[in-house]
Amino acid sequence: MAVLKRFIIIFFLIVGYGCAGMSFTFAPIPDKDTTEAKLYAEKCSLCHSVPHPNRYVYDRWEEIVFNMEDAMKEKGMTELKENERSIILNYLKVHSRK
Repeated sequence: MAVLKRFIIIFFLIVGYGCAGMSFTFAPIPDKDTTEAKLYAEKCSLCHSVPHPNRYVYDRWEEIVFNMEDAMKEKGMTELKENERSIILNYLKVHSRK
């Protein structure tokens, strides 16, 4: 039993030490200083971290934006205005995975 306890302690010390030196950095979104990128970041960060636009192909982004709008309605949040949706989708179209 003492051997198992010692093993567990050593294991967590090694894992803890290894993780302590890690720093997770996320790639900034493209054209982050543009009005389009700022709107995308503002609206999407209301509920979660902002995914990089090249995470998905554009067709998938269209589905995601539609689903997120449904989630916003369910949570009683202010829905996207037509022009906001258009701007965000256009931004995603330009920067999505090809």
